[in-house]
Amino acid sequence: QQSAEKSTASTEPQLICQIHSKEMQGYCLNDRQILCIDCILTGEHKNHEISAIDKSAKIERDNLTIKYQQSKVLQDLLQNNQNKNISH
Repeated sequence: QQSAEKSTASTEPQLICQIHSKEMQGYCLNDRQILCIDCILTGEHKNHEISAIDKSAKIERDNLTIKYQQSKVLQDLLQNNQNKNISH
């Protein structure tokens, strides 16, 4: 993993790159990983799609919510099918 948290007294924890010891500033959409500026410009992510961390976090959260809701629907369908099989 490339990141570590560094707490400050008055702000939220900062994510710091373990490779370059710099603050994380972007999100690689290809690898789904947060990156510092050096990783973005010179690392293996150089030619990847990069997005703002906040924007990507919201998208990832929304995707997880959708997947969770879909899994609940499937779970309910399975439970209903099991109940029908038991009653017959």
